[in-house]
Amino acid sequence: MTDESELSINSQILVAAINKFARKHNLEPIEAMVLPALFKKAAAVVDHDPADFVEASIETEELGAYIVERAQWLATTTAVQDVWENFLQEDIA
Repeated sequence: MTDESELSINSQILVAAINKFARKHNLEPIEAMVLPALFKKAAAVVDHDPADFVEASIETEELGAYIVERAQWLATTTAVQDVWENFLQEDIA
């Protein structure tokens, strides 16, 4: 079993990799918001560590472009826009 400190380090690595990906592709904040779920789901499908999958997406242009396309599409959905609006309202309060 993994202890909490190891999970924290793994989480930090994943967040850093996702931030790097979002910056590389100049994603809007609402688009970047969906990246953790996209990467975790995609990594599970191919049985890879999520942080490793993010790094592969940074290094492999076609894979990165596909993830960007999905993030941009998801950002246009009502569900994601509602979550984003709720986030903005909570941030203001």
